[in-house]
Amino acid sequence: MGGLGPVKRIFGHAVKPYTPDFIFASLLLDQNDKSNDNQIGDRKFQTRHECCVKWIKQYVAADSNSADKEGTKVTEKQVRQKILAIMQGWVGLSRSAGTHKVIIDTYNSFKPLPRGYAVTYKDAYCATTVSAAGIKAGTEYPNIKS
Repeated sequence: MGGLGPVKRIFGHAVKPYTPDFIFASLLLDQNDKSNDNQIGDRKFQTRHECCVKWIKQYVAADSNSADKEGTKVTEKQVRQKILAIMQGWVGLSRSAGTHKVIIDTYNSFKPLPRGYAVTYKDAYCATTVSAAGIKAGTEYPNIKS
C-alpha cells in the first residue's frame, strides 16, 4: 500500500475493530490530505478500493465457510491473517530498489486479470498490492471492470 507510512496513516484514522468498511472510510478521509496528488486514499484510487472491499466481503467471507485443499475448515480470521502475513512480508519493498516487482508479477500472474489490465513496474501499485496478496493467499477474484 505504498509503504509503512501510508499504512500507519490509514490505520491510525480507522475505527477499531478493523473491518473492510472502517478501513475504506479511513481511505476516504485520506482524500482530505492535499499535501500531494498521490495519496493512497485519493479519489483516483477510489474505484480500486471499492473493488477490494467488495471482493473481501464477497470472497473472504464466503471462504470462511469453505475448506482448504486438505479439507480442513478455514475461518475468515485465518484467511485475513494469511493475507496480512503476506502483506507484512512485503513491507519495505520499493520501486526505487526494484523489489516491488514481486507484487506486480503476482498480480499479473492471475488470469483473467482482475481489472483487465496488466500492471507495469512504473504504475502506482498500492491497490495492486492488496489484490496480489489476495491472489497469493489463494482467494479468487472475479474479472470486474468498472
